Amino acid sequence: MIVNSPSSAPDFPFDDTQDFIDVRRGFLGTLDSSKILNASGDVIWNADAYTFVTGEAAATVHPSLWRQSQLVAAHGLFEVVPGIYQGRGFDLSNITFVESDNGVIVIDPLISTETAAAALELYREHRGDRAVVAVIYTHSHADHFGGVKGVTTQAEVDAGTVAIYAPDGFMQHAIEENLFAGTAMSRRANYMYGVALPISATGGVGAGLGQTTSRGTVSLIAPTVNISITGETHVIDGVRVEFQMAPGTEAPSEMHFLFPDYRALCMAENATHTLHNLLTLRGAVVRDPHIWSHYLTEAIARYTDHADVAFASHHWPTWGKANIVEFLSTQRDLYAYLHDQTLRMINQGFTGSEIAETLQLPPALTSKWHTHGYYGSVSHNVKAIYQRYMGWYDGNPARLWQHTPVDAAVRYVEYMGGADSIVAKAQVSYDAGDYRWVAEVLDHVVFAEPDHAAGKALLADTLEQLGFGSENGTWRSVYLSGAMELRTGNFGSVQSTVSEDILKSLSITQFFDAFAIQIDGPKAWHIDSSISWNFTDTGETYRTTLKNGVLVYVANSALPSDLTLTLPHAAILALAAGSIEAAKQAGLTTAGDETALTSVFAVLSPGDPAFNIVTPDPDALVGNGACPRKGFRGLAAMCCTCSDERQNPWGQISITSHPKNSAPRRERSPACARGSAKRRRRSAGTCSASRSSPTSRRRRSWKIRWVKNSSTSAWSWNSCCARRRSGARSPRAFFSPRETSSITARPPRRRQADERREEHTLRRDRRGRQLHRHQHRRHRRRRTAYGSGERYLRCGRQRHEPAAALERISGRDQELRHHHV
Repeated sequence: MIVNSPSSAPDFPFDDTQDFIDVRRGFLGTLDSSKILNASGDVIWNADAYTFVTGEAAATVHPSLWRQSQLVAAHGLFEVVPGIYQGRGFDLSNITFVESDNGVIVIDPLISTETAAAALELYREHRGDRAVVAVIYTHSHADHFGGVKGVTTQAEVDAGTVAIYAPDGFMQHAIEENLFAGTAMSRRANYMYGVALPISATGGVGAGLGQTTSRGTVSLIAPTVNISITGETHVIDGVRVEFQMAPGTEAPSEMHFLFPDYRALCMAENATHTLHNLLTLRGAVVRDPHIWSHYLTEAIARYTDHADVAFASHHWPTWGKANIVEFLSTQRDLYAYLHDQTLRMINQGFTGSEIAETLQLPPALTSKWHTHGYYGSVSHNVKAIYQRYMGWYDGNPARLWQHTPVDAAVRYVEYMGGADSIVAKAQVSYDAGDYRWVAEVLDHVVFAEPDHAAGKALLADTLEQLGFGSENGTWRSVYLSGAMELRTGNFGSVQSTVSEDILKSLSITQFFDAFAIQIDGPKAWHIDSSISWNFTDTGETYRTTLKNGVLVYVANSALPSDLTLTLPHAAILALAAGSIEAAKQAGLTTAGDETALTSVFAVLSPGDPAFNIVTPDPDALVGNGACPRKGFRGLAAMCCTCSDERQNPWGQISITSHPKNSAPRRERSPACARGSAKRRRRSAGTCSASRSSPTSRRRRSWKIRWVKNSSTSAWSWNSCCARRRSGARSPRAFFSPRETSSITARPPRRRQADERREEHTLRRDRRGRQLHRHQHRRHRRRRTAYGSGERYLRCGRQRHEPAAALERISGRDQELRHHHV
């Protein structure tokens, strides 16, 4: 069954076949064999695998996506205009060759060195053995620079034979995106591009922007020329190029450029034959559709009078001035409409998901094929805009502090009558075609009971149907990848863009940042160390400190350190790989206490390239604070009394509400019984405070407990003992600022070292409470005579300031006595 995805329109202009004419225009030829191999003989790209995408759409593929896949499956060398040629269908992106006086300029050399070299070989077969004189990176994504060493070498760049042009900020964003969250992005990108899926009508048919990603060697050579100003013009081996900066659009560092002599305009990846992503499904920083549309408007105004063709780093060109203006204007209006209408609805109180279900594009836009959501979608782009302006919280307090997927799933399954009952009901909904609801419900079953075979099987079938019905290529890949893992297990990360070249290109500060984000904070709480770093080849010096689980670096610090390291920049690669011995072989020398360095490595926690996505992480099922009575796992801080437990977001404290309907009004809670400071610390409940319900006048005590986090061995404790004000609803209400700041988490071995200080604090607080209780009893004896004193007692506002409270109570007593006399 085919179900339209949110980005699809009810009517499709299948009579418009201009794209099929344009995609074949200028075809010169292709490789004899489209199988491209790496040095080990493994196939890293095979364009012929998509030859089945012909004729009528298969029943398991959305007809609109089938059409788009037919277009992007075309591969070979194509003439854009005489002197400019494109290699298409050899990777997710295009490689472009611009002929110059003495050679050729290469634009965006694909993902892999192997595919880029194959495309260059095909170009030379048809256009002669021209030398590469320059490379231009349009932006900072790996599919636009990763194959650079397939068209040139580092030695040629160092010698000045080849220049590399890139927008300002390129290296920072190219490295940080692939390194900081690279592990998680790579894992999710394998879903997004369907890397593990079989290429077939029931598997991968293309990502909409291209077919999929190649699996070869990712390389990187740093730019030699940074472009920073719109209008900046360079002559590259006799070819004039005028640049337009477009940062913050499809990439944080991006640019367009015009070849005036060829009357050709390159739009990088900001105007392609699809609605693009504002937040890619693999994960990224949310892009700005407002500035995106602004730069398209600027490009129309500056360059369309000087261009006869517009081409991009994906898809096929657009020829003719009128067509270029119409194409760029429609793309501009597409992003502007999504931005403006989403904000309009945000200000009317709609949430992101509500806007995504409600917003519709105007017919003038949906009638154009290049506005359809083959790669981005209206649905997830609208949610991205909401996230950019409003964040993850939709304003409803019921959704402010929700359970984790496992914890919520266990409760949902229990409320809904058990997993078997849910699966039976889900089968009925599945048969009715309500796949979105079935997926939502069965997700709870799988996360509550990961071994429930019937639930996993039906969820896999459901995700498969959602994939078959998706017009969006990445949605299809995500759904089918999820179904595959439910059936066959976790396939991990088949491909990653974190390569040796990217690690070698790390700046010193990026190296420190990469270390900092891998430190397991709780394991490093007890470490207090410092290291001085002297880089011999750059002359830079830094001092790093690891304290409170945070790695901090300061340049040119004169402070002493536990350890001094002297090393060349090349040793960074060995340290980044986690090998101190390899770093020493690369030139690292030490002076001082080496444990300062080994202690840092001991608390590193690298990312997991095979973390679970459609099934729960096993650690969530056997994690902290398990409740054996209820039989579910994963609560971070939970006692086993099973009585209204709640996690506490402002500290690792278990707060438990205990109704005490039968307790006499003057009876104190056992948790506040007098005893030694040591017994108070051992007590399960160290604090209680009564609250009077305005309706039932029931007594409750809010108990704050010792709680140990089993994964971090950290204890949390607070010594508050005070009366809650009537009507207060939050346990936060009876923490004073002083007391909340004193909530700490300490390793058990520090408890004995801190014991004397805590006893002193307890004695001081106890003396204040005893004085307060003494005056409380005096005032209670007088309230019969003075009547209105009871109002002051129940308020209890000064409970955390005993001296001030007594002074005020004493003043009030004098006033009441005078009134009585």
